[in-house]
Amino acid sequence: MSRPMPLAAALLLLASLPAAAADSTELSYEVRFTEEEMTLDGQANEKSWALAPAIELTDRHYPGLTAIDSVSTRVKALWNDKGLMVLYHCLDADIQATVTERDGRVYIDDTVELFLDPDMDGTNYLQVAVNPRSARRDLLIPEAGGRTSTRIWDSGLLCAVTGERTVLDRSDRDEWWTVEMFLPWSGLGRKALELSWERDGVTYGVDARDVLGEQAVPPKAGDRWRANFNRFDQGRGEAKVITDDEGGQIGYKDGDVASGWGISPTSESFHEPEYWGVLEFVMEE
Repeated sequence: MSRPMPLAAALLLLASLPAAAADSTELSYEVRFTEEEMTLDGQANEKSWALAPAIELTDRHYPGLTAIDSVSTRVKALWNDKGLMVLYHCLDADIQATVTERDGRVYIDDTVELFLDPDMDGTNYLQVAVNPRSARRDLLIPEAGGRTSTRIWDSGLLCAVTGERTVLDRSDRDEWWTVEMFLPWSGLGRKALELSWERDGVTYGVDARDVLGEQAVPPKAGDRWRANFNRFDQGRGEAKVITDDEGGQIGYKDGDVASGWGISPTSESFHEPEYWGVLEFVMEE
């Protein structure tokens, strides 16, 4: 389908911006504060998006995933007094997505993900994910590795997905898809994070302090949160099956690509907070 010129111009600007710089010991990204009225429509027409620096995700190799083709993914983030905004722009010649239900297994589709560890302790971190059909999934993970995650956390995540694609037609050539996420600060408050659940006979419980430590919500200028931006791009090749963190079977294919942001390629999965980057919340004078 054709897109209006403002969107095309915004995406070209997104692709032309340099990736955020990093030193050898820590990868950091300045999340700029905006007072501009932002519209969650996936269009990225606002001036604030044009001025935000871009991160370019890099391909990662994991057991069960074989990267054959390069993937182009750029990410930007902003914040205001209402929440955190993240913009993903993904080039993709074959966009695949079948999951439509809330908290469904969107990771079997083409997917973008955001991980947050506000107190930077490697535990009780958060994950939200969106596929090209706007299906959302949010998790709270008490322990690094993702094996004890719970879906009872409701982040309040909102999103808008646009693109030059026909998700259900595998015979044509797609071009790109864009996700604009909005994570309200209310999703990180005491009411949202006071959780208790049972799994495999073990009772777990967290509250806001377990996730945030001494961090303020909304954050203050100068605050730092550990984070990661990720993407899965499903391939077309020979099918493989591995077991996911919920005991379910996931089929991966040759050509599947995982891309992410961090100081080093992780060894097993995206669930290794020690390799993530750091968000620095800034408010320009």
